[in-house]
Amino acid sequence: MNNSISFKEWKLNLDITGDYRVLTSDDALTIIDKENDVVALFIFTNNRVEIASSSYCARISFAVDTKEIFIRQHIEE
Repeated sequence: MNNSISFKEWKLNLDITGDYRVLTSDDALTIIDKENDVVALFIFTNNRVEIASSSYCARISFAVDTKEIFIRQHIEE
């Protein structure tokens, strides 16, 4: 499933197998997969993006000039 969302002036491009949920607070964004495992947890503070947690099968990359984050997770079923 390819999707994109915006959070804190950043665009997140999601390529995740199956259903997932996105939870947000004032300064954090969490992506949870269909197994209720955390795909990625980002904290946005002081013009920085921190990866606070990441799934072993998630690939995360950044395009800083366009403020984009690419998250890819494919799990074999």
